[in-house]
Amino acid sequence: MKRFIGTWVGPDEYTAEVEYSVADRGGALTVSARDPSDGETAEISDVSVTGDCLSFRALWRSTGRLADCKLQVQGDGEAILTFTYTDHARLVRRAV
Repeated sequence: MKRFIGTWVGPDEYTAEVEYSVADRGGALTVSARDPSDGETAEISDVSVTGDCLSFRALWRSTGRLADCKLQVQGDGEAILTFTYTDHARLVRRAV
């Protein structure tokens, strides 16, 4: 579990939209996610570790997006974050 601990950020301005921090709190991993551009933090749930993968869900209240995230450490100081999210859009019926 120690390999996950730290703050993970994108390496450039195009991928640095969110910073993820992983900490050990009494033997359990905790995750936080923050958008540095506006300070918004996600609500994190369902944190688990399976093999070399740290999984969690991140809910962004401002957009309603719920992201399912998987963090896999690739080496010392590098990781791959895979995420899928549910989004929503407001629709109106077109006049005929």
